[in-house]
Amino acid sequence: MKIQKFLITLVSSTFLYSAAVDGLAADFPYELTPFSFEGQSAFAQERSITGLPVVIHFEEAGYKSLRYIAAKHAAGPVPSETEPGHPTFVAIKKAFEEFNPDICIVEGFDSEVETLNWQQICDSSEFKDNPGSESIYTAQLAKGRGIPFIGGEPTNASILTHILQSGLSIDDYAYLSITRQLIQDYRDNKHLWENPDVYLETFVNDMGALYCEQITRKKYTFAEYEDWVKANYDGLFCFEELSDTRAAAPVIDGTRLQQIASVNSKHRDLEILSRIIMAAEKYNRVLVVYGGTHYYTQHRELERRFGTPRYENGEF
Repeated sequence: MKIQKFLITLVSSTFLYSAAVDGLAADFPYELTPFSFEGQSAFAQERSITGLPVVIHFEEAGYKSLRYIAAKHAAGPVPSETEPGHPTFVAIKKAFEEFNPDICIVEGFDSEVETLNWQQICDSSEFKDNPGSESIYTAQLAKGRGIPFIGGEPTNASILTHILQSGLSIDDYAYLSITRQLIQDYRDNKHLWENPDVYLETFVNDMGALYCEQITRKKYTFAEYEDWVKANYDGLFCFEELSDTRAAAPVIDGTRLQQIASVNSKHRDLEILSRIIMAAEKYNRVLVVYGGTHYYTQHRELERRFGTPRYENGEF
């Protein structure tokens, strides 16, 4: 599957990376907003946000400018004269044309070593007309314009350390990762899920062997995943529940899976903020492309540092 090949590329060099920025977030008193569906809904209403994507313009920090695309995760063909493209892709293309960033920060990878893998993905004919994600599309546009791009993620080694220090297990993180990839694949490739009972087992076995094994050094099977879900969902194992985008949302007082996601997302958001702040110290125009939930949890710290933003809704 295309998504599996992409994921394998991303994780292949994770444990080779060691740099000062990894874990840097722990040294900074960043203010995060705990996620809840109610809180996010109220936030959107207060700021007249009508849906995702929304483009947030920070332009009050002197000559520094930050543009944050709070994305709805996207797949499909790139915008063209004959193809309108996903609204998130359109917003990204518009940002490059109008904002002309000096650097881009994208979701989904962490290190300078992995940037080399993404450079190869940008050049791959497989992703040329159908990038597969907003992160790849952003990287393609940046590379084509000679603009540097970096990931905003902590390394997997750092995440695993944080998971253990939080009282969770490596297996917990692996099963969260499998569920997130399940949700993403179902969203982007519904035609493959016409018979979910059959495809689910194949997908989980592939993710457990090809993706999680390279992160945790352990292979996971469908049977083990099913047992874990039943143990944490009162004996339930339901595809409709697992494929719901809310299943892995970072809700601190939600289901066990959501609580694990909350621990992981907090670590990620702190690292993302550290990358944004460091980039803004060096560059004048910073473009960030991340899922909308991340912007919600980061918005207080961003407003504290960069001023009151302007929100751009539109028919992207």
